[in-house]
Amino acid sequence: MEVSRSAEAKADRDDLRRRLRHEGLVAQPDKSTAAHLHRPVGPMARAITGFDRQMVEVTTLDSIAAAYPGQAGLKIDTEGHEAEVLAGAAATLQRCQFVILELSLTERFDPTPRPSAIFALLAAAGLEFRDVLRSTGDGAGGPTPRLIDALFTRWPAPTLRAKGA
Repeated sequence: MEVSRSAEAKADRDDLRRRLRHEGLVAQPDKSTAAHLHRPVGPMARAITGFDRQMVEVTTLDSIAAAYPGQAGLKIDTEGHEAEVLAGAAATLQRCQFVILELSLTERFDPTPRPSAIFALLAAAGLEFRDVLRSTGDGAGGPTPRLIDALFTRWPAPTLRAKGA
């Protein structure tokens, strides 16, 4: 029996939500309609002299991207909210050829998703780590990278052919 694409997409979204809840990254991604910035932590947070929480309305990437059919590519830089973005992008990720994601390698926010959890979520969507496009140090001149812009592409990677070849 053949499963319809919409049923497969729903199963993918449900699986992603289960993984996020299991990792403790998102409590109720399917019920959330508001969000706030995470509190910065770590060495860079010393420069922040005030911090207020303000709830703002949010929507899912899937609801926005539905208006733009076909292949897609994403750049995600959401200051600690990458897991929440991925939770709302299960259908979009299925048609992405690449994702560039700013990935925290240290605890920059409360909470900060573990890099391995983000890798696993993207791998579940068929996207594998390919390269580090940018790396930023610890802000104090030290050698420790705080974050990277990581490139994820389809596995196996599509081959490019010259026009007319």
